[in-house]
Amino acid sequence: MAQAVEAAAKNNPAVVGAQADLEAAREAIRSAKSRLRPSASLNGFATAGSYGAIYPSAPRVDPAYALLAPSGGLLDANVMLMIPLLTGGLLNAQVGSVQEIAAAAQYDLRETQAEASLKAVDAYLRALLAAETASAAQARVEAGSELVRTTRAQFEAGKGIEASVQRSESELAQSQRALTAALGERKKSLLMLKEAMGIDLDTAVALTDPLDREISRGELAGYLTKALSGRGSILAARARLRASEADVRALEGSQKPQVYGIAMADAANQAGSRGASIGLTISIPLFDGGQRRADVSRARSIRERERANVRQIELTVQREVRESYIDFDTANANVASAKSSVVAATSAYEVAALRYANGKAILVEPLDAMQALTQARRDLAQALYERQIAYVRLLRAAGLPLVEEVK
Repeated sequence: MAQAVEAAAKNNPAVVGAQADLEAAREAIRSAKSRLRPSASLNGFATAGSYGAIYPSAPRVDPAYALLAPSGGLLDANVMLMIPLLTGGLLNAQVGSVQEIAAAAQYDLRETQAEASLKAVDAYLRALLAAETASAAQARVEAGSELVRTTRAQFEAGKGIEASVQRSESELAQSQRALTAALGERKKSLLMLKEAMGIDLDTAVALTDPLDREISRGELAGYLTKALSGRGSILAARARLRASEADVRALEGSQKPQVYGIAMADAANQAGSRGASIGLTISIPLFDGGQRRADVSRARSIRERERANVRQIELTVQREVRESYIDFDTANANVASAKSSVVAATSAYEVAALRYANGKAILVEPLDAMQALTQARRDLAQALYERQIAYVRLLRAAGLPLVEEVK
C-alpha cells in the first residue's frame, strides 16, 4: 500500500499540475526581488530631422530613457542605471506577498498529494475488498460443488429425488456466475488502482497488505491539534491571508514618496550630446482621483475575506476530523459484529451440511445456510474495508502523512 501511495503522490496528473503552480510561484518571487536591485539598460538612437524631438527607448525595457535629439542627424549610445533607494515599503511588501503566495502553493501541493494518496489507498482497499468478495464467491462454488455431489449420491442411492439434484446444480451454476462477476470486479478494481497511482494500466501490481489489519487510533484532541497546525488547506489559507496583508502594505507604500538613484552616460557623434550624469529622482503622488485610496480599501476588503476564509476552512477541517473519528468507531464496532456473524454462519452451515448428508434435513437447509455464510463473509469484507478507509480518512483530515502511517 505504501508503494501505491508513493506512486500516486508522485505521478498523479493533479500533483504534477500543483508542482507546476509551485514553480511558477517561485519564479514570481525572483521577479519581485529583482525590482529591489539595480537595473540597467543600453539604448541606441539614430535620428534625423529639421527640428529637435524627444525619442523614447523601446517599450518594456527598464529603466526607460528619453533622448532629446537636436535637429540634423544624430547617432547616440546610452547606458541608463536606476537604483531604488526609498519606496515606502512598496517593493518589500510586494516581495512578501509573492513569498506567501508561493508558501500557499507549497501547501496546496501538499493537499493535492494527500488527496491523490487518499484516492490510491481507497483504490487499494477496494481492490482488497474485491479480492475478498471473489474469495467468498469461490468458497460458495466449492461448497455448492460438494452439495451437488452429496445430492447426486443420495439420488443414486435411492434416498433422494431428481428435483433435488437439479436444484443443487442450479444453485451451483448461480454461484459460478457470481464468481465470474466477482473476478471481473477484481480486475476492474486493479485498473482503478493503477489509474489512481498514475502508472501505465498494463503494469502488473500485487496486493501484499491484508484487509484485516489491527488499527490503534489516538485521542480526538490529538488529531484536532495536528489538523489545526499541519493540515495543508489551513496553512495555505493562512498564507493567503498573510499575502493579502502584504498587498495592503504595498498599496499603502505606493502613496508614499518614491526615491530612486539614477546614473547615465551617452556617446554621440555630436559633442553636445556626449557625457555622463548622476542624480536622484523623487516622485510624490499628489492627486489621482482617489484611485490609490480605493485600491487600498479594496485590498483591505480582500484581506478580511481571506481572514473569514481561514476561519471557515478551520471549521470545515475540524468537522472532517470529528466525522472521520466517529466513522472509525462505527466501522470498528461493525467489524466485531461481522466477525461474530461469520463464526455463527460457519457453524450453522457445517451443522446443516452434516444433517443433510445424513438424511436428517432437506436440501433447502444447507442452501439457506450456504447463502447466509456467503453473505456474512461479504459483510465482513465490507466492514473491514470501511474500518481501514475510515482510519485513513481520519489521518487525511488531520493532515498526517499517509505513507508512514500505512507502512
